[in-house]
Amino acid sequence: MTGYTNGYMRPNQNIAPHQVDAILERQDNYFTKRSIVHTNDMHGRVMQYDDEGVMGLAKVHTIYDLIKQQSEDVLLVDGGDTFHGTNHVHYTEGQAMVELMNQIGYDAMAAGNHEFNYGYNRLLELSDLADFPILASNVIVDETGEPLVERYSIAELGDKKIGFVGITTEDTPIRTHPSNVEGITFYNDVEIAKREVEAIEDKVDQVVLLTHSGHSVDQTLAEEIEGVDLIIGGHSHTAVEQPFYHDRTFIAQAHEHTKAVGVVNLYYYEDELASMNGQLIRDVNERFEPHPETDKLVQQYVTKVDEALSEVIGSIDTRLEGDREVVRREESNLGNLITDAMRQRTDADVAIMNGGGIRDSIEAGDVTIHDVMNAFPFINLVEAQEMTGDVLVEALEESLSVYPESNGGFLHVSGMNVQYDPEAAPYERITSVEIDGEPLDTTKTYLVGTNDFLAAGGDGYAMFEDQEIVLSTGELLSEILIDYIRSGEEIPDVEGRIVQQ
Repeated sequence: MTGYTNGYMRPNQNIAPHQVDAILERQDNYFTKRSIVHTNDMHGRVMQYDDEGVMGLAKVHTIYDLIKQQSEDVLLVDGGDTFHGTNHVHYTEGQAMVELMNQIGYDAMAAGNHEFNYGYNRLLELSDLADFPILASNVIVDETGEPLVERYSIAELGDKKIGFVGITTEDTPIRTHPSNVEGITFYNDVEIAKREVEAIEDKVDQVVLLTHSGHSVDQTLAEEIEGVDLIIGGHSHTAVEQPFYHDRTFIAQAHEHTKAVGVVNLYYYEDELASMNGQLIRDVNERFEPHPETDKLVQQYVTKVDEALSEVIGSIDTRLEGDREVVRREESNLGNLITDAMRQRTDADVAIMNGGGIRDSIEAGDVTIHDVMNAFPFINLVEAQEMTGDVLVEALEESLSVYPESNGGFLHVSGMNVQYDPEAAPYERITSVEIDGEPLDTTKTYLVGTNDFLAAGGDGYAMFEDQEIVLSTGELLSEILIDYIRSGEEIPDVEGRIVQQ
């Protein structure tokens, strides 16, 4: 066997079929295999959703147990963005996810940007509840100069000591509400990681960076820092099908939402690390059964949350119109309501919302959390972007380009009034736009409340992809609407925000 430039071990000559068994036996006899199982960007997906390929935590536990049967020693880690993302974890502000991860037996976790969505004090509380360390070496408390959580941890993998250094994306302050991170600073990923590796490398056999910085940053870390054996990442939701060798370091990441579980195998020869390999494991053809104990705990949380969704959050005098044929063609009071809530939450000049994201009406009378979730079921987060007036006009033209046909990209608006000519040619229909009672200035920069789907160019809004995201609240559309209704704010009518000339 010999090492290749991609870091893998291979036979040093072509082999015949009859030699395979002997080679595999030689590998078993001369090499010791140890494994690290990893997840990332689970975003609260505790349940199984077959139509989305989401396995859920009970099947993650099953896969972990399977790897423990195949490898001499195994560790289980997570790359962050785990405690927030669905009502099943929001209800307990992350505690349900921590308890499930304790049940499965996680050994370490990197703090992702969305771990701060409940405020960093809540993250500290969750860290105390966790049976595993939550790591973020580059997040420092301003007042004390000390790390917010643990910088690194050391875990035993058989007779080997593995050092995990945690890194959180330094752009977290623009990916959560500013109040969530007030009083702490996120320092440069590369600089801090380099310092931490130097501090830990003499204490351990292998150094692993457990990062929530994104795949491109992971590659930069590999290029810039010596002494790192493996980077297990998150944040970019990248499906790295097998660990790849980049500048003397292996890099892995396991997609998102428990759609895959990653495994990295470490092979030792004469007590020294010789190579690594691995894969992403998916539940193809439903071959994995949910782990019974973890599945029971998941169902307990789900039942509790579903009961909580019946809570009445307010009362309304009129039906909020969310029917598909309305919200995809014209202004509606529900479209006005959600955009008003978005504009208030982001303190923006205007707000926009695609009609395709509104999935049901809300009837007059008592309103429950369940009613809101039915109307806004998607995992769409509220964000704000800066853009000039000409980009807004381009987007409004896109919104009305196929009228009178139904269009999931039809934009509901708050803070502006739009007039258009339906008889004009597509992309030449906007005749007037006013913002706060003044004509739109095509050269002026406006702050626009939006959702992450639109901000990423969804529904054909490619013009938004290059606009700077200045605020990522980490809050769902449904969450901000629940808060808005609870507050007793006035429910808007159809006010002529979007009218034909």
